[in-house]
Amino acid sequence: MAASRNDIIKAADDALDKAIEDAILVIAVEEERKANRFAQRLDKVTESSTPQRRKIRRWLDQVPENVTTMPTKEEQHALLKAHLAITPKTISLLYDSGYTTPSSLRNATPNEVAAKFAARPAMDWKSAKNYVRPLRRMVMLGDIEDLEEAKAAAKKLQKWSKVELVRLGVWEEGFDDLTGVEILGRMRGVGAMHGKDGMGKAASSKGGKVKIVPSKDGEPSAI
Repeated sequence: MAASRNDIIKAADDALDKAIEDAILVIAVEEERKANRFAQRLDKVTESSTPQRRKIRRWLDQVPENVTTMPTKEEQHALLKAHLAITPKTISLLYDSGYTTPSSLRNATPNEVAAKFAARPAMDWKSAKNYVRPLRRMVMLGDIEDLEEAKAAAKKLQKWSKVELVRLGVWEEGFDDLTGVEILGRMRGVGAMHGKDGMGKAASSKGGKVKIVPSKDGEPSAI
């Protein structure tokens, strides 16, 4: 006797339900195996790392609380003043522009810092440009870690006009796009850190005198 259409549909549905149940069971078993393997690996990692964690915990317990305390704004201002020998106004400009420590200036350029000054309220590029010349000194000092050495350099190296830098033989087009690290390297390269007048002797690849080229815009300065 031939099966009716309804019988065929019911048989197909039953077979499909059975297949789905079998598939779910297989997936569940496999996922359980994966979960067990993961748990075993996690236990091993936890066991192996526990001694190290305890060691770190003991070390942290011995560290004084003030070591992990972030310096206050006033303390950072004081450090900027001592390290860079600058006025409170310039300190605030640096701090508010994200340069909260002297070392944060070492990889910055005079033009880069001045541009951040110009982006601040009540400051335009014309006003910010007045800081470019003293910023040559500030970014360089940012690459000097020792405070006493930085203080000595700040006192010794006070002439940062284009004329003086040309005389030294360190000036080039784009000088204000050099980082503090690069400027310090150039100043040390010509002996400016040890010169009698604070800026060393002029250097020349030919051994002769360096021609002084006066600044066209007068290089205004603010500090």
